[in-house]
Amino acid sequence: MTDLKACPFCGGAVKYNYDIELVPIGVVCHRCKMVARFMRVKRPGPREPMEEAMETIARQWNRRSR
Repeated sequence: MTDLKACPFCGGAVKYNYDIELVPIGVVCHRCKMVARFMRVKRPGPREPMEEAMETIARQWNRRSR
């Protein structure tokens, strides 16, 4: 699994944010509580690993310059 970059606002550690069905939908910062949702991330189906959705989120989150 890809590591997530720190929060661009406060430098705090971020973790995956899950919906009520425990599907990763974005990231949330531990320190400032900033939430980023990724609406275009494909929800994993019964045959698709959740790691694929998490890799997509990490790739999008980490592509920013800071």
